[in-house]
Amino acid sequence: MSRRAASAAPAATTAPPVRAWARVTGEDISAGTPLWLNSFENASLLADHYRLGRVLLAGDAAHVQMPSGGQAINLGVQDAVNLGWKLAAEVSGRAAKGLLDTYHQERHATGRRVLDNVAAQSALLLGSDVDPLRVLLTGLIDQPPVRDLLAGTISGLDVRYPAEADAHPLVGARMPHLPLTTGAGPTSTTALLRSGHGLLLQLSPTAGPTDPTNPSHHTRRSARLRRLAAERARPVDHVPCASTADGPLSGLDAVLLRPDGHVAWAAPPDTDPEPALRRWFG
Repeated sequence: MSRRAASAAPAATTAPPVRAWARVTGEDISAGTPLWLNSFENASLLADHYRLGRVLLAGDAAHVQMPSGGQAINLGVQDAVNLGWKLAAEVSGRAAKGLLDTYHQERHATGRRVLDNVAAQSALLLGSDVDPLRVLLTGLIDQPPVRDLLAGTISGLDVRYPAEADAHPLVGARMPHLPLTTGAGPTSTTALLRSGHGLLLQLSPTAGPTDPTNPSHHTRRSARLRRLAAERARPVDHVPCASTADGPLSGLDAVLLRPDGHVAWAAPPDTDPEPALRRWFG
């Protein structure tokens, strides 16, 4: 955990930061005046439980790590986003059974993964006998798949929460920003999540209101999905829409998003979303 020193710290040649800088870089900065100093340790701590009864931990209360890559910020924010909507459902009496327990199940594993990544970065940054490993990693980072993998890990955008073995690859993952077209005009997955509600996207080649005079299969499907969304204890918005044919939603006729932007359910046409709706939205 970082400890910030006073901004008016002395710049004497005997000051430990000045001596340390000279030792590491060979540069004498004793003539300068420090405006801000910060010290940190390489502690790596993770709470055993993120929830114990009515006590819930998030952010720095749940995990402590060296600030390599600034990962603590994203990790703490994602803790809060994961917990917020579940806690709101619990205190309002609208949560499905066991919903709040999923906070620990999902975020504790994510915290452990980040701490392991930070430990690897610390070894590369501070290790004295890892130059060959640094050279190897530098070469690997030149490869786009490796660069994308590391960027997703450090940013936290590649987090995928546990899902059933036969679930669609999107389930548990964070829904990327995708353009969509609805009867009201162009929008996006990101814009539709701003309500803080669950989101049941019904995908079709042409988006817009269904025709009640033509009870086609798509119309009946739309009516059922709209009814299922309306029956939930927590709000779920049913949105008929269209997306690009070759994007991540290709081959799907509906996708259920949680308020935190992670996919709760996605399946080919005519698959029933009711079990996922019941699990996440009561």
